[in-house]
Amino acid sequence: MLGVLDVFMILLWLAVVIWGLSRQTIGTLISGGGFYLALILAGTLDLTISRAHSFGMKTVLALWGTTRSIRLLEVIIFSMVSGGVFVIYHLIFYLAQEERSYPEFGIIDNILGGVLGALLGLVMVALFANLWWLAASVPWSPYNLQQGMLASYQASLLAPQLRGVLRIFNRTLLPFFFYQHPPVFFP
Repeated sequence: MLGVLDVFMILLWLAVVIWGLSRQTIGTLISGGGFYLALILAGTLDLTISRAHSFGMKTVLALWGTTRSIRLLEVIIFSMVSGGVFVIYHLIFYLAQEERSYPEFGIIDNILGGVLGALLGLVMVALFANLWWLAASVPWSPYNLQQGMLASYQASLLAPQLRGVLRIFNRTLLPFFFYQHPPVFFP
């Protein structure tokens, strides 16, 4: 039986597929480019925060002997930055470009946009499931909410299956390929 997280992920995927059908091929490609750019920028910031934390953690361990995880903070910052960049990117392209379709393609334009939307939605849902797991895997307050999120992830049928999608998508994140992937992209 599908859990709450599974239902939410399916609804998110369907919304992106419908978005792709309505935006058609060019609009969906623009959306994919914006999503990729947003992930690169937010991932770079996340990697910087992670590196700064690991540097500071050594000092704190030397002085006080214990540290706290900043994983939840990384998830929140990554989500806000990637979401903000994605929205701004779309506003710029929406205002700059009037025609986003090829009328001579007819219904094929919509179908191809839907297929591209399905692929984009699959990556979005895989990343969402990974961010959900990262946020729920460290203790934070309110404890009941964190435990509820963790239980919904553990009961999910789709989330473990989507880890493979994230592994494949990690290979396309070219700026991180040569150095290191940010923690939010590890399945």
